[in-house]
Amino acid sequence: MRKLLLGGIYLLLAASIMATDYEVYPQDSLILEKVNLGSPGTVAVTIEFVNSQNLAAFQIPIALRGEGAQIDSLSFYNSRIDYIGMRPVSIIEDGQKLLFGAICMMEEHIAPGRGLMATIYLTVNDSLMDHSIYLDSTTVGPASILFTKSNSSCYMPVFEAGQISNPKATIEPLDNIK
Repeated sequence: MRKLLLGGIYLLLAASIMATDYEVYPQDSLILEKVNLGSPGTVAVTIEFVNSQNLAAFQIPIALRGEGAQIDSLSFYNSRIDYIGMRPVSIIEDGQKLLFGAICMMEEHIAPGRGLMATIYLTVNDSLMDHSIYLDSTTVGPASILFTKSNSSCYMPVFEAGQISNPKATIEPLDNIK
């Protein structure tokens, strides 16, 4: 009887721990920041990510939708992955697309959690003062958004597009932007 009671308590405790993890990390996700622009110049857009299990690698292609901005660079400074040595970055199509990733070779895998993945730096010109630009998922060659678990299986996380806008401008829905 005592073993049965202890087993029941153990199962309830395990279920409560799993439920808590699920509430904290409901879905593996990529979340790009929405930025209000006051004037043209350099803008930083952060990318947060949530992973509920160890990751060995990931690849992220992002495209600008709309006119008036160009991707200049990507920084991993103070991110959850700044310890990883292999982090390839390509800015292509005249700064309109970005492809980056990380591969854990000798480092520990990316532990479950939530936090900063990277910061995208863009140059924004005067034309943005009239509309918005979206940072959306895309494919670059065969690359699409992909997380790779430590057992080498891959999956696509939920993606939330970023936006750079002037609060005074008319905002167009992402579906209307090419």
